[in-house]
Amino acid sequence: MNTRNDTIAIDFGTSRIKVAYWDSARGRPELMHLGADGTAYWPSLVYAPPGQGEVIWGSDAEEMEQDDPAGLIVALKRDLRKPTLVYNRRRLEPVRLLAALFACLRERAGHELPALNGRSPTRVVLTRPALFGPVEETLMQAAAKAAGFTEVELIPEPVAAARAWLQAAGGSADEVVVFDGGGGTIDWAWLRRQGTDFRVMPDCPACGWHVGGHDVDEELFARLVALAPELTEEIETKRTLILKRLRTIKENYSRGQAPGPIRIGRQPVTLPVAEIDAAIEQVFITQATAHLARYLEQIATVRNGPPPTVLLVGGGCHLRGLRQALETRLGRPTQSWDRADFAVVLGAVPAVSRPPPPPPPPPPVEVLRGRWPDPGCVFRDWGPGGTPDPALPEMVVIPAGSFMMGSAGSEPGREPWKKGVEGPQHQVTLARPFALGRTAVTRGQFRRFVEATNHRLEGGAYRWDGSAWTLDPKRHWLSPGFEQTDDHPVVCVNWNDAQAYVAWLSSLTGAAWRLPSEAEWEYACRAGTTTPFWWGDTITTDQSNYDGNYTYNGGLKGDYRQRTVPVDSFVANPFGLYQMHGNVWEWVEDHWHDDYGGAPSDGSAWVDGNDTARGLRGGSWLNLPDGVRSAYRYWNTPGLRDNFGGVRVARTLNLGP
Repeated sequence: MNTRNDTIAIDFGTSRIKVAYWDSARGRPELMHLGADGTAYWPSLVYAPPGQGEVIWGSDAEEMEQDDPAGLIVALKRDLRKPTLVYNRRRLEPVRLLAALFACLRERAGHELPALNGRSPTRVVLTRPALFGPVEETLMQAAAKAAGFTEVELIPEPVAAARAWLQAAGGSADEVVVFDGGGGTIDWAWLRRQGTDFRVMPDCPACGWHVGGHDVDEELFARLVALAPELTEEIETKRTLILKRLRTIKENYSRGQAPGPIRIGRQPVTLPVAEIDAAIEQVFITQATAHLARYLEQIATVRNGPPPTVLLVGGGCHLRGLRQALETRLGRPTQSWDRADFAVVLGAVPAVSRPPPPPPPPPPVEVLRGRWPDPGCVFRDWGPGGTPDPALPEMVVIPAGSFMMGSAGSEPGREPWKKGVEGPQHQVTLARPFALGRTAVTRGQFRRFVEATNHRLEGGAYRWDGSAWTLDPKRHWLSPGFEQTDDHPVVCVNWNDAQAYVAWLSSLTGAAWRLPSEAEWEYACRAGTTTPFWWGDTITTDQSNYDGNYTYNGGLKGDYRQRTVPVDSFVANPFGLYQMHGNVWEWVEDHWHDDYGGAPSDGSAWVDGNDTARGLRGGSWLNLPDGVRSAYRYWNTPGLRDNFGGVRVARTLNLGP
């Protein structure tokens, strides 16, 4: 099973390589220390020694700058499309070099990240510039697979950067334009918020320009040659070493330090400040502002108003004069934060919610007789013998309260066709407490009902055979097509069966048993939260039983169990209810309505005489993750049975005032 600890993110940049991972203890993405001096990046350098010597990477390759610059590959990312490269008289395939680089990073992560316990990660998320097309993407995926990763995902760099801003910097805007100044490219994209993530607006697709910080370094190199023409031969001989020194001078200058000299042989040469400013302006700022201005004009036309704030990320965002130029020439505010250099790789780490803490011990079982119970109270009703009956469902008292029912239009998984089904959002107020089953009704509890009433469940049940729904006459509540015990939820029960069951409970106990209303169900599922799931904005199969072959909102793939699990698996929600998300669909009292227009605001069931379809909530083991969200709705005909549909009961609390 994959968990967040099986994944690393790699930002393979033109100038630098960065790796991030999920730190479970801190509940956030963190950077892996790659450099020997503790830095969080490697220089994007590859050294190919003469003959058949082993290729080396990063900081180790950097040490060969003076000894053998002829074997140093400076910008592998820009050479991926080339069939071969020639260094030190060796013919090298770029994709094989990249595979070896990824393999090296994978091995290091397995050794150095405590969360991996010595095991190499199996999944990688690779960042890709907006200018990368299918060819580059295919090459990167092939290299990652060859390195031993079994799962490879690519994420657009602007999307990853905006996600990091939202998670780490507390960004709250619904829209943003990301300007990512990298070593080899500039990317820009108009993004709109979707829950805890962003998506690129299709009306103005992400764009880019083949210029970056590396090009500024090349321009500084040309100006250095022009400044000391008598040293041209020696400068060219030490090209790689001098480019690195120029990059350091440029970065330090952008942080406010005076540029220092570069020693060429025995002669120090210092680039004047005016030359550095001119190189940054000519190569980077002029082109960046011109291209971004046209993009912002497109956005303004689509929005019929000013474009949103520009978010600066990547190493290029710190270039001296860039931020001021963007704000003054384009008239748009900009934002950045202290980790903007690493935004792309940090945002590429799947944003998986931290597992919820273990719940406190449940309150003791209490017997209801003659008083209102306290919210959170767990109880069983009295049976015919005058004692709490262990064969009856265990119930939880749900407090009175208000909530917003339905989902916002920006919630991931709420496709356009669902805008009516999960909306409009509306406030519902439940004035009195009620009781809801702590779990779905178990097979053992349902068995007691069948044996007592001789209730017949004939006609088979529908099942999904992988391509179509099939009515299987052999399937029923004792033989759903997979193994179950009496601790699993009963399945293959239709709405009519559920009504017969609650009627029996009422006759047995003298209390008012029923199915919950759709509003009561969602209120209890959310338990005071507003996120897609009660624990947060994404989901793993360690939290719920659904089809883990699919992911939601930056989460990871996991198990697809293809069957139910016991009803008290996973962690209960803040109201003490188990598995409101996934495992089995649960019938509600309401007749089906396509949207919430005219729905009751008091939490009561919405019944209008249309008995051809009834509501179901919660999703099941068969559903994709977006189908087990708190707001997700479904319906079926009252007489239809399937092997992923069950029931959770409610009880009116009519004791006391």
